[in-house]
Amino acid sequence: MRVQLYYESGSYSVFDTTLLSYQDDILADDSYLDATDIRGKGLTVVRSAHVPDEEEDVVKRMRLSQPITVATPEEIKHIYAVEVDGLMQFVRLGDSLVPVAREQIMRRFESGEGANEY
Repeated sequence: MRVQLYYESGSYSVFDTTLLSYQDDILADDSYLDATDIRGKGLTVVRSAHVPDEEEDVVKRMRLSQPITVATPEEIKHIYAVEVDGLMQFVRLGDSLVPVAREQIMRRFESGEGANEY
């Protein structure tokens, strides 16, 4: 996951998760950007991996670490945009960072671009 932060000062920050290895028995990476309490906790990333269970023939989910802070609540006050994996996720409107990714995603379907029905 690549999180790009754009600051009012003109500063720019990039947070990149590291690649996980199949050779280390990691079958899938699960990175979660937590923005549920952006004013209280800031933006955090929670990383998990899917690994084979040693005792059974199943895959289990394993948390890799504690949440990693990408931007503190204090830093959030000075950020005007957040981009995640090339998609604008948040933009500043007044005193708040507002989620905008949904509108970008849905616009494709409304225009007929990705309108496949299942």
